[in-house]
Amino acid sequence: MNNIFDMRLAAEPFENIGREEKTVEIRLFDEKRRKIKVGDKIVFRLLSDESNVIIATVKDLHRFNTFLELFSSDLFPKTGCGEMTIDSATEYMYKFYSREQETEFGVLGIEIGLDEDLTIVYSILKDEYKDCNISDDDIMQFAQQLNESVFVENCDLNDILILAYEFEEAMRGKGAIIEVGRQCIIYLQIINHLDINEENAKRLYESFVCYHDCQAFSFLMNEYEEWLSQEQRDEILSIAREVFIESVWEDYV
Repeated sequence: MNNIFDMRLAAEPFENIGREEKTVEIRLFDEKRRKIKVGDKIVFRLLSDESNVIIATVKDLHRFNTFLELFSSDLFPKTGCGEMTIDSATEYMYKFYSREQETEFGVLGIEIGLDEDLTIVYSILKDEYKDCNISDDDIMQFAQQLNESVFVENCDLNDILILAYEFEEAMRGKGAIIEVGRQCIIYLQIINHLDINEENAKRLYESFVCYHDCQAFSFLMNEYEEWLSQEQRDEILSIAREVFIESVWEDYV
């Protein structure tokens, strides 16, 4: 997996990244930033509430000797500096870093792209396991694993349950106390965030046939109905009649 770096931001630059108005983060090229590589992940945390995060992927790295050189380049419109001039943006950076630090380390422009799916998965896991004494690093690694399986590889959606079970067993081995049933909650929250399209209709249908979830039934019969064949719809309804109370399926007969 790629490396993960934490960075903290005040409200305005944090919001600008979320709106994709800021796609270059500026830091000193110090020892920590020398470890960053293209493809790595950055977890941006809001200073006033570090549970509020945005996760981005490093797309490119740009070295400069000074802040002025960076702002004089074609990266300037991507830095989220708004109506600032090149000179005022340069002076603004000296509120955070000294000229001596600039001379010693140089400057790094980190070009980023939002990873909305990973941000969603991480936030779901962070909230669900907040009282389980699980480290943030473990949650982030699991979030990456789930994200790569569910959103990238288009795997069987039931793998969410399998991967969550394996993760929880591993965390119990580290002393975490995790109540049963959390895999189901994670499954439901993730499928709620899937793009509603034909491919995900197929995946959710296959998942429902194996794992008879009531919420998945509701999604299929409503949001995904246009992509179901009559045969699939009949099978889903037949399963619902067998396993759910009548009030769940009666409106779809």
